[in-house]
Amino acid sequence: MNSKTSDKLTAICERGLYDQMILNNQILAIVGEPENIQDDVLRHQIIVCLHHSQCIEQTFKQIKKVAQNEHRYE
Repeated sequence: MNSKTSDKLTAICERGLYDQMILNNQILAIVGEPENIQDDVLRHQIIVCLHHSQCIEQTFKQIKKVAQNEHRYE
């Protein structure tokens, strides 16, 4: 992978991480912390959304790490 591609992937991942953070904050702003939600179904759905959002965050972090490591070894 050339350095230009690595830099582009890193930038895309940084944007994805930013968007993921905004999404998490919006979910929490709309419904509050899951432990404060009285409705069991809604609480479960929010927990699942937050879990998948964290999975997306980890994926972007892994891609960013690979892109940065590839850039170092050129």
